[in-house]
Amino acid sequence: MKEIQVNPKGTALLVIDLQKGFVNEGAFCEVPAARKIIPRLQRLIDVCKKQSIPVIYTRMSHRFIRSTVYPDLWPNHFKPDGTPILAPGSKEFELIDELKVEEGDILLDKDRYSAFFGTPLDLIFKEIGVKTVIITGLASNVCCESTAREAFFLNYRVIFVDDLNVTLNDEMHRWAVENIRLVFGYVLSSDEVIEKLRQGS
Repeated sequence: MKEIQVNPKGTALLVIDLQKGFVNEGAFCEVPAARKIIPRLQRLIDVCKKQSIPVIYTRMSHRFIRSTVYPDLWPNHFKPDGTPILAPGSKEFELIDELKVEEGDILLDKDRYSAFFGTPLDLIFKEIGVKTVIITGLASNVCCESTAREAFFLNYRVIFVDDLNVTLNDEMHRWAVENIRLVFGYVLSSDEVIEKLRQGS
C-alpha cells in the first residue's frame, strides 16, 4: 500500500458515539476501554482545530429502529415497554462531559451503525471539500468499521486511528483493524496522524 500523505485541507475528524451510555462507568452498554482513549483523543481534536480541520461528533440513537430486527438482537437496549434507552432526551444519549461541541463543530445524530447511512454527512463533506476522513470512537468493529466501509464506498480516503478506536475486547478490535488495513483504508496511531498533519500543513 502506498504511504498516505495527509493534507489538513480536505481532511475531517469523525468522533463516533462517545456517549454516556457507552463510556460512563456502570452505563447500560459500557465499553470500559473507551475511558482510556479520552486524553489522546482530546489531543488529536486540539491539533485538528488548530489546523482548521472540521470535527464531527456523532450520537447513536435507537429511536427509529424499534420496528427492525435490532430489538431482537439487543433487547437490553430497550425498556420493558419498548422505549429505547438511547434516544434524544435521555442522559445516556448525551456526549460524555469531556467532549465539548464548540462553534464550528458538527453534531450529527444517526440511527444506524454507519455515520453516513440516512444522514447528511456525505453532503456535508462534499460541501466543505472533504476527501480524507479520520475515524475515532466506538465501537471499532461496529459503528466505526461500518462508517469506514461506507466512507470507502463513497470514495473517501479512510484513516482509522488504531489507539483511538475501542470495543469490548482486544481481539475484536484487532480483527476490525486488520480488516480495514487490508481492504478499506489506512491504519495509523494517533501520534502518526498528528505527525502527518503537521508535515502536510
